[in-house]
Amino acid sequence: MAILNNIRPLLVGARIFGCTPHRITDRELIITNFGLVYSLFIAVIIGCICIFDFYINVYHTIEFKMRLLIFLRSCLYYISILTDGVITTIWNGFLNIIVSRIYNFDYATKYNQNSNYKMINTCKFIIITVLVYWTAVGYFTYLCEKSDFIFNAVAYSVVNVTMSMQIIKFIGLLLLLYQRFNYLDQMVLQSDVKRGLTVIVYPERGNMNLQEICWLHYLLVTASEEINSVYSTQLFFWITISFLNGLSRIYTLTTMKAEQKLYLVIRDSFSVVACAVNLFAISAFSHFTAARANNIRKSTFAPQASIRMKKNFDNFEVIAYFYLKKLRFTAAAGLIRVDLPLLLSIIGAITTYLVILH
Repeated sequence: MAILNNIRPLLVGARIFGCTPHRITDRELIITNFGLVYSLFIAVIIGCICIFDFYINVYHTIEFKMRLLIFLRSCLYYISILTDGVITTIWNGFLNIIVSRIYNFDYATKYNQNSNYKMINTCKFIIITVLVYWTAVGYFTYLCEKSDFIFNAVAYSVVNVTMSMQIIKFIGLLLLLYQRFNYLDQMVLQSDVKRGLTVIVYPERGNMNLQEICWLHYLLVTASEEINSVYSTQLFFWITISFLNGLSRIYTLTTMKAEQKLYLVIRDSFSVVACAVNLFAISAFSHFTAARANNIRKSTFAPQASIRMKKNFDNFEVIAYFYLKKLRFTAAAGLIRVDLPLLLSIIGAITTYLVILH
């Protein structure tokens, strides 16, 4: 039964760049001594890059407003990267419980018996794209910097690739949940197909009742809430970093002198695009996963589903569960709601701060 195998390239990419000290199996994330040592080694490298970056890019920046933006951006970058490894290690048991819940759903519904090679290849393509993209940014940095160009090129590439791997690892976990929410939604609405949990528990009756749908929905929603709990701090860092990075790059582009290098324009433009993609990916996957989870309530009580479950409508506790249990993804312990409307708030905030800075 394939669970983590379908996003293995994303997890391996994260492991290579020190974001997770795990040995990856299909149903478990196992912390190893080698993984811990390797993650610590990467953390030391990131720490050294952080110190030199502060000295080169913050200390030598003359304009106060630009220095402040670079300082905040750099601090959050490195705190986020180092925090991810710590969180992954501390909450490893929690992550395995999440995978276990997904496995229980798969076993009960006979979902995803084999590996999805199309999805695996897509994940590989994403990893390669991220590496090529930030290597190109590093190359443009090498061409546009007047001093310490090798260090700046390496720093840009390594730091941004590492954070990108963190984000796509989180998105990969959300994708697993979205697929299963979508599958459960289809099961509820397919009144002409006898499938689901009761094929295993009650061979003589192919249709599911409300209690069984409630249990399957609870497994996935609980796993989603636990993932949100684990990554709540990281979501705040990722959103804030993308906001500040995009703001500082746009400010640089709009205040740039005509004689400055074309490569600097290209590099900062690439960075702005990457920030926009990160924000959109985080918001979109969180939004649509939550929307699909909450849509199961409507599907459960839709007319085509009601035909085969009308005998169970006396169970008011289950009905109350579906109407009260709503999935929402948040950051910073509920301070920020992560969904598509968040993008509008970020765009408005960037516009406001650009006016203030100018």
